[in-house]
Amino acid sequence: LCLRIMVRSGKLEADHVNTLIMGPLSMDPGNMGPLSDWMPPLIWQRVKGLEVCRPALGKIGDDMQNQSAQWQRWFDSEKPEQIPAPGNYAKLQPLYKLLILRV
Repeated sequence: LCLRIMVRSGKLEADHVNTLIMGPLSMDPGNMGPLSDWMPPLIWQRVKGLEVCRPALGKIGDDMQNQSAQWQRWFDSEKPEQIPAPGNYAKLQPLYKLLILRV
């Protein structure tokens, strides 16, 4: 109910809320590059599915590949929700941080 109210008031985009609820997978996620050393393929499909949330997460797959070591440290941490995500992702609105954590 709260999410619906926020969508109607324009505080959240409906597509982004649906992404949170449904957690879509990319059917053609492409090459994982250096992420294949530590990230399970299913997680990569979910990461690429987040790219529908433009502009906030529109390049997250490329950014993860370019900063693989930083993302691995974040991914492997015991409580990633308590530390800043790598790069500009630390400055995201809470909904987008939640989307990344949900992956």
